[in-house]
Amino acid sequence: MAKSKSQYVCAECGGVCPKWQGQCPQCNAWNSLAEAPAEPAAARFAPIAATAEVHTLGEIAATDLPRETTGLAEFDRVLGGGVVPGGVVLIGGDPGIGKSTLLLQALAAMAQRMKVLYVSGEESAAQGALRARRLGVEGGQVRLMAEIALERILGALQAERPQVAVIDSIQTLYSGELQSAPGSVAQVRECAAQLTRAAKRSGVSLVLVGHVTKEGALAGPRVLEHMVDTVLYFEGERGHQFRILRAVKNRFGPADEIGVLKGLHPALKGNGWLAKNFAKARKQSSLTPQPLGLYLALLTYQLDSEECDKLSSHLRLPKTARQIVHDASTLKTKLKTLAYPDLPPSYVYRILHGYSPSAIAAVSLATASPVAQQHMEIYLHKLRYVKSALRGADLLNMGLIPGPQVKEVLAQLHEAKLDGKAVTKQDEAALVREWLAKTT
Repeated sequence: MAKSKSQYVCAECGGVCPKWQGQCPQCNAWNSLAEAPAEPAAARFAPIAATAEVHTLGEIAATDLPRETTGLAEFDRVLGGGVVPGGVVLIGGDPGIGKSTLLLQALAAMAQRMKVLYVSGEESAAQGALRARRLGVEGGQVRLMAEIALERILGALQAERPQVAVIDSIQTLYSGELQSAPGSVAQVRECAAQLTRAAKRSGVSLVLVGHVTKEGALAGPRVLEHMVDTVLYFEGERGHQFRILRAVKNRFGPADEIGVLKGLHPALKGNGWLAKNFAKARKQSSLTPQPLGLYLALLTYQLDSEECDKLSSHLRLPKTARQIVHDASTLKTKLKTLAYPDLPPSYVYRILHGYSPSAIAAVSLATASPVAQQHMEIYLHKLRYVKSALRGADLLNMGLIPGPQVKEVLAQLHEAKLDGKAVTKQDEAALVREWLAKTT
């Protein structure tokens, strides 16, 4: 029996090499080549239409794309308003996090007004129906197909002509044109390319479910994320009440949106409190140095410190974002003091100084106390920028002895400046002379 030929495929870019080497010559990634059976060359792709016409950019009408809502407000917001006809969405997440539940809910809601198709490569039709009943999802209009053969799925899409279809998951599919196993780089790339082309040609809105690696990245070739229009990550602790839906790429909307879903049996539900405060945060995000941190601080506002630490660890937050989450959790303990109406500005400054501005902004949005909110707004927009005009060298020139008293006098000058007792540099100098007269 003749030995089958092998080739080496890059897991990052999908490039092919005839023999193994340490670095991919196409994308320069190291240790990314994996052995796969060599596939016979075949013209499996054909253009959708004849030669395309060339237009100038100004001749093309810029119109908003029509969208179909999913029935889940947080999901729609992260998508940019809903799914787009012909658009391809890739959603990844840990096993058991709720990807299938989320999409089954969305399809059940959309099935009331349009034709939908759910293709499961991981469950039989009976298992899918049982899960829908267990979750209390109304699936009377949802068309279900248990299949992993790409060619049969493409045939079903053509025969059923759904407006929205879900493929769960892309790593379970295989094409008969290739010899490699399902989940291999070649199979994932081929199946995704064929499905994407079918979606663009027919106008079906396609959602692909993707597996993730232990590092949290989408499994398969990196080119998979380039093929699709939108990439979402579904994250959260399996036993935790919140799920985070995060957009990292979106050709039809903002790529920095975060949606929050509350995992309550029998299904995932949107969290209205977070949705309302996220809407407020979008108006203020340009005023904070860490807009993502503002969202994260709001997300963790209703959690205790232990839950905050767990969530930060699971999301692998960078040090800055982790600090913002910690600051927001700690700052909640100061709200009772900040709710007093007659606090002097210097006291407000002492309470809030050292906390991240994003954490303060988040707590200001979330608190129910208008007085505490006003104090935090004053700090963010005014107090944190107040500085005394005199410096240490000025105090030495006025007769102060080098040492701790210089620092003490500077702190008193700053406090006087905050409270309006010293407005000009001359006012500060007068306070220093008064202080010197008392101590000599």
